Amino acid sequence: MITAETIAWGKQLSAVATGSVLFTSVWDSDGFAFLLLQDGKQVDAYASRRSHAAGNIAQVDAIATSDSVEHIVHPDGCTG
Repeated sequence: MITAETIAWGKQLSAVATGSVLFTSVWDSDGFAFLLLQDGKQVDAYASRRSHAAGNIAQVDAIATSDSVEHIVHPDGCTG
């Protein structure tokens, strides 16, 4: 479960990390969630069941494309 405490910890960790921070959770193999953070801010999140995520998780309606997250995965522009 992604809790408010998990989100707060992830923001702190991503503020000092040299890259992005990704939290994932799986429940009984049929429920899942992820939380992607960078520079102390939530970049993306999803929960397959609303009850498995803290109330302030922002759910993105559109599915992220590889182009839209390329700057997060490869902040220096190097893809090799």
